Amino acid sequence: MNRNACLRRSAWPVVLTCEHGGFEVPERWQSRFAGRDRWLRSHRGWDRGAADCARGMRAALQCPLAIAHTSRLVADLNRPPGDPNLFSGAMRGLPARELARVMAALHTRHWRRVRRMLDASARGGAVAHIGVHSFTPVFRGVRRKLDIGLLFDPARPLERQLAQLWAAAIRAACPSWTVAFNEPYLGTDPGLIPSLRTERDPQYIGIELEVNAARLSSPAASRIAGAWLGKTLGDVSSSLCTGSV
Repeated sequence: MNRNACLRRSAWPVVLTCEHGGFEVPERWQSRFAGRDRWLRSHRGWDRGAADCARGMRAALQCPLAIAHTSRLVADLNRPPGDPNLFSGAMRGLPARELARVMAALHTRHWRRVRRMLDASARGGAVAHIGVHSFTPVFRGVRRKLDIGLLFDPARPLERQLAQLWAAAIRAACPSWTVAFNEPYLGTDPGLIPSLRTERDPQYIGIELEVNAARLSSPAASRIAGAWLGKTLGDVSSSLCTGSV
């Protein structure tokens, strides 16, 4: 492939993932969360609306999607192995052997699935991995005014270009929504996508999409938001050029 040629949509597949798509707790570990249903259903337990948003994007893009439905309070699948925050306080009291079982059943399984999807989609060329998340509208008593955050590594040209083009398309499609780069978190913070950057070739494009949960107030609203976010991403994909990497 010509490294300076624009990537056609057919040669630039998209893979979607959603690491915090539900608040389920596998039966084996449900006793750890007895009486904590409100905790599980809060933003501490999952990304409200993210799974339906991802489904809307998949419908628009016709691309692979992996959703994890287990609560991040059981195991945070967007944390790298060994991260001190991978397990919540409810799980840390388990013996090491049992925590290894959690890792194998949930974390390792999801990361392996994502790697397989990327390998199948890349076909030797560039592939865009979009991790779909939502963030809480109020954090530590402060209301966040941001609607959408695009998290990426500014040092990676393909990610920077895609984020800039996508942000412009989002603003044009919905001017009332505010879009920012690397807010409310940094795209280089430890996570699934930053980890995959270190092990994949330079044509891996990893962007975490963060949507204000206030904009995802119902399954229908989430799917609608996802549909137009997917459409805007599809519309700009053919404009992304490889440049020099």
